Parts: sequence; structure tokens; C-alpha cells
Amino acid sequence: AEDGIRDYKVTGVQTCALPISLDDVPGLGPTRRRLLLRHFGSLTAVREATLEALRGVPGLPPAVADAVHARLHP
Repeated sequence: AEDGIRDYKVTGVQTCALPISLDDVPGLGPTRRRLLLRHFGSLTAVREATLEALRGVPGLPPAVADAVHARLHP
């Protein structure tokens, strides 16, 4: 999308947008993006998540959690 976001539909979670900048986070593909949205319930909650909270997501490797946090909190 030209405005820098893409829409992702997640079953059981309202449609949210993730910054394209997360597209190049190593190990974070569409499946793990959905995992984050399901776990936190909203994009806002993902963005506000602490590193510890991201590391606590079942199925998300610690290295990927670190990379996501670094991208969202430069």
C-alpha cells in the first residue's frame, strides 16, 4: 500500500494494519504476524508490548521477539 501499511485479516481479530517495516524482520512472516495479533488482540497492543511480553508469546522464538521489539521501539 502506498501509505506504508498493509491490511491483514485474522480470524477472531478485527482487521489490523502492520507497518511494512515489519516485513523484513527476520523470521516474522504472515503466520507469526497473525500469532502476534491473536496473542495481543490488537495492533496497538503489539506496538505497546514490552520485550518481556513479546518473548512470552508461545511459538515466537526469542530472537524474533527481540527483532520485533527493536523494530517497533527504535
